[in-house]
Formats: sequence, structure tokens, C-alpha cells
Amino acid sequence: MDNYGQGANVLNAHVSARLDTLINDMQVAAAVKEIDSYIGNVPKSCTNINTIAGTLDGATDSLLDAANSSMDELDQGITDYDANILSLDDFEVLLDKVTSELASSLAGLLGMISNEAMMLENMYKTHMQAAKAFGFSALMDDECVRPFLVGLANPEITQVLLSDFEVGDLVV
Repeated sequence: MDNYGQGANVLNAHVSARLDTLINDMQVAAAVKEIDSYIGNVPKSCTNINTIAGTLDGATDSLLDAANSSMDELDQGITDYDANILSLDDFEVLLDKVTSELASSLAGLLGMISNEAMMLENMYKTHMQAAKAFGFSALMDDECVRPFLVGLANPEITQVLLSDFEVGDLVV
């Protein structure tokens, strides 16, 4: 049960941190949605946005409700045991059941948090890669920077510059 309490604290901290970065995260998710659609030649999807907003949008509510129900059942079991309505054997069975249900809810909560964190990390990486690609493209359009970059390029990169960025006029 201590583990479940720690898991609830992790969820609370995660949601609080997510609220602090929500607008930035949504901007990145929207940009990555466009990038993924363009690169993958697939329709735009809200999957990224739905995944990173899951805990904020109530995706954990059913797990929390199940845990709350289990705790209520345990509370009633304690009351019944104290009143000699429930035997020790039946109380131990109840305790095992509640422990199992809480462990299952905890695994679900931590799994959702982990999925959100991984999706956020992947989206920010994709966003940064796109920004670098756009930045490099802008550098290649600069008449002062382009010759310098071409001069530094090894043969493989020179070929990419020649074919993708059409800088043949600068290669001697």
C-alpha cells in the first residue's frame, strides 16, 4: 500500500509538472503532427497530443476510482474484522485482493506516466531535428555561409549538398 501511495504522489507531481509546460508541449505536439504527416505521407493524427495529455485529460481516472474502491473495501473489512464479523482468514484474503488490485492500478498509472514521458521526449527530439534541418537549409541559402559549409564537407556530404541543396556553383 505504501507503494501505491508513492505512485499517487508520482502521478500528482507528474500532472503538476505537465501543467507547467502544457502550452509548450501542445505547440511541439502540433508541429510534430505536421512533420510526421509530411514525412510519412499520412493523414494528420491527434495521437501524439492525446498521448501526452492522457493524465491531464482523465485517462487515469478509472485506475484511481478502482484504487479508491479497493481502499473502501479494505476499510469496511477492517471495520468488520474489528467487530468480529470477518474472520482472520477472510481478512487476509481481502488484504491480498486489495494489495493485488492496488499493484495493478499502480502499474497502470506508472505505465501511463512513462508513455507520456517517452512521447514527450520523442516529440521534442523530432521537433529539434526539424528545427536543425530548417536552420541548415537557411544557412545553405546564405551566400556567406554556404561556401564555408561546402568547403568543410567530406565527399558524402558534398554529394548531398550538390543534389539536395543545389550548390554545384560553389564546388570547385
